[in-house]
Amino acid sequence: MTIDHQNLLAIATALIAGTATYFAWRKRSGASQPRVVVSSLHTYAVKFCGGVERAQVAIDDLGAHNDRRFMLADPQGNFVTQRQNSQLALIASRIDADGALRVSKDGCGEFVWRSDKAQAGGTGTPTMRVRIWGTHVTADDCGDEAANWFSKAIDQECRLVRVGSQFDRPVEKFPVKGAINQVSMADGYPFLLISKESLDMLNSKMESPLPMNRCVFNMC
Repeated sequence: MTIDHQNLLAIATALIAGTATYFAWRKRSGASQPRVVVSSLHTYAVKFCGGVERAQVAIDDLGAHNDRRFMLADPQGNFVTQRQNSQLALIASRIDADGALRVSKDGCGEFVWRSDKAQAGGTGTPTMRVRIWGTHVTADDCGDEAANWFSKAIDQECRLVRVGSQFDRPVEKFPVKGAINQVSMADGYPFLLISKESLDMLNSKMESPLPMNRCVFNMC
């Protein structure tokens, strides 16, 4: 059975919704809550690019530290997804201890971005208005060198942008009273979770099983 990207998204969404409904029912019915065990942790420096498995993850105001602080945007400012361009899945990405973004892809080599590169030859940090799903935010533009590397890597004109000082993206649904309620460039919430059972069910419908990090969740 072959499942394209659109159907894969629909199946994954249905599985997540079903999992949430199940636990909500258990809570309403007074059933005892099952023990929750975290089997894996991942962070993704660049939205929709490859992630890094972690033994532990620090938490900051936007969720998992250094998770989805960068993103690719097309010339119109729309975020670029794996559903549009599957080449993103082949890019490995991580943020080093010094804050540098390190990415690589077979055939394109490695590229390291540091914040001073975007400001070279100018004053201040250039910004770009971008869209993430239904929200528009102001992000820092990471410069031409980064844009050229990523445009070649995915064979599509794009800009690398990041969370900067002007970035403001409130959690739109189910905000927590008294919390900061800000989210990075993730899909909508500071942490994205999937149950192992949901992933196993998805893989039962696939010709080739998907690892958890291919589904770009933080926790499984």
